[in-house]
Amino acid sequence: MVPVAQTRVTVPPVPPRLLSRPRIRAALDEIAGYPLGLVLGGPGFGKTASLAEWAAGRPEATGWYAVAEGDNDLYTVLLHILAALHRVLRHAALLRAVERLQSDGVEGNRWRPVVDEAINAIASLTPKIVLVVDDSHRLRSDRVLEALTYLGQYLPPNLSVILGARTLPEFPAWHSWTARGRVGVLESGDLALDPGEIAELFTLRRGAPPPADEVSEVARRTGGWPLGVDFLSRKVSVRLPESNALQEYITSEIWSGRSDDEREFLLRCSVLEILSEPACRTITAREDAGKRMRAMAMEGLFMRALPDGRFTVHELFRDFLRGRLESDPESYRTCHAAAARTLLDLGQPVEAVGHLIRARRLTTARDILVQEGPGLLVQGRQERVLSLLDELEPALEAPCPWLRLARGWALRQRNDFEPALIAFEQAAALARSIPDAGLEARATLGSARVFVDTLQPARAAELLRRAFRLSPAQDAEQRAQILMLMAENAINSGRARAALRFRRWAQRLLTRPDRDVLDARLLLRTGQLHAAREHLLARLETRRDDVDRVMEAHREDVLVLAYIGAVEGDYELAGWAARSGLGLGRAGDSSFTEAVAWMRLAHAQQLDPEVGFREAVTSYQRAARLVEKTGVARLKAEGLMGLALLHAAEGNTAGARACASEGLEIMEGTGDEWLTGPIRTSNGWRAPTRWGAR
Repeated sequence: MVPVAQTRVTVPPVPPRLLSRPRIRAALDEIAGYPLGLVLGGPGFGKTASLAEWAAGRPEATGWYAVAEGDNDLYTVLLHILAALHRVLRHAALLRAVERLQSDGVEGNRWRPVVDEAINAIASLTPKIVLVVDDSHRLRSDRVLEALTYLGQYLPPNLSVILGARTLPEFPAWHSWTARGRVGVLESGDLALDPGEIAELFTLRRGAPPPADEVSEVARRTGGWPLGVDFLSRKVSVRLPESNALQEYITSEIWSGRSDDEREFLLRCSVLEILSEPACRTITAREDAGKRMRAMAMEGLFMRALPDGRFTVHELFRDFLRGRLESDPESYRTCHAAAARTLLDLGQPVEAVGHLIRARRLTTARDILVQEGPGLLVQGRQERVLSLLDELEPALEAPCPWLRLARGWALRQRNDFEPALIAFEQAAALARSIPDAGLEARATLGSARVFVDTLQPARAAELLRRAFRLSPAQDAEQRAQILMLMAENAINSGRARAALRFRRWAQRLLTRPDRDVLDARLLLRTGQLHAAREHLLARLETRRDDVDRVMEAHREDVLVLAYIGAVEGDYELAGWAARSGLGLGRAGDSSFTEAVAWMRLAHAQQLDPEVGFREAVTSYQRAARLVEKTGVARLKAEGLMGLALLHAAEGNTAGARACASEGLEIMEGTGDEWLTGPIRTSNGWRAPTRWGAR
């Protein structure tokens, strides 16, 4: 069994006394014939109930994934999608995909082999399969949308995905898919109850058909909004308040009619997404909690039962209840403390952190995040780390250096370099105040890593030396890590021999040999282009399916290969490698990587006799726009070098001088002589012929 809450990947039970709607079922049957479907409507339009009734009545396999509010990191989303598919298909390849996801995480493009394996598994089957993703509007992370776009683009012909959502999906390709006829849509206007359905619902609730004028009044005032119609069907009078604000309506028409005892019970239960009987007994201090929940689920208004015997509060009411609970701080903290205890008992410490913060158990929340944060970052879940830090850090009486350090690494992993640098500097200052030399070494290493990432070797060098001095002598792994960064920094400044010395020193400290992409860059910087090229091609071949690595920005194998191809004049190799780098940058949501890839593609286009001048210029311009997003000015220099050569080849002397001069100005003080040299060369080069005679 995949380790997720099975109630979230199971078609929910049809609510009792649900109005049967044949026209909606027929519409969903039609939508299932498209690769992609969308059931679109605001709160209370019955999206979940309609989809559940339809799915329960289908003979074909139907997977279900109920998206929760916290499901905004790629690891969680992919795990639940795989669990939903495995629940209905029981395919061994889907379990292998889950195991790969758990072992490799989603950093960079590690997620893609996982998705490919799932696609291949489903494509190998004969029957038609539908996957319902309910409440998909909660999926807002760029990385999640990127992965789902990839899945949507390459859906096997026997799989359809239907989204239940409040808003249009934010997938980059959604409008294109719609225009190409790949999407079937059921909108809120379709979900609204027509007069005949309103009459049927009133008859179901009251046991007798309503007068025609009452049906007309309800239809006019509600517009057929299913939740509003359902509320009115339970009342003697159908008069609605003039305001259509949901909070006012719930307060005046629903909440005020409940007993004090019921209201207290609901308020306390509302802090949990899923309500179990033991948890609710703890939170409410009532032994009859299970009996109460079953009664409310039978009523079908506030709660509904889940297949495993647990319950959930209707989302509309949950938001309303939580807002009211916050007005009583003592009860608010008590309820969240109980929720945290429940999640800790279930072995879900990360999920407990938010409840611990709201319960003001800040020390426990801090300790859990310090312990669990590195593992989350390894899995590529930096957004989850940052969201927890945003909630926890302002609540602490004193800043925690370990949390500042975690923030720095999470921001750096997201390529937010300036904020990352600030966080690392703050962590180092806090470490000095303790004092803790080992912690200061880690923070200083973080700052140095930012400058290595952004190709500023002069600024990185002193920080790396300081980190090495501070690092405990017995911590051989950390010292080796610093030396490897020193080697990379030497590479960035054009000092290949120094890089070799640092690398050999690091290898002596490591418990196991480490052979990485630095080898190819050393070969490149020492003029051994053919050897570097062959090393990278062999590496790419042997590691085609190896996702157990973290590669970044200009360090990507394919981007180093693209540069080598351009220097050797092999524009076909350079173009292929650069386009591969573009794919990696987009998959990993890395503007840095994508910017370097566009520069390398422009180099290749500049050499290709079949590509026009404007195409290469456009690629350089795209790179420049992405560089602006990264905030790393140094990254502009390589593109300016390429533009200088391009203008010179066109005979545009003034343009070539301007680009080369701007590039040299950027490089001044960086310590990178390796790139400064080619830019100086481009400033002095003049083409004897124009572009067409290259």
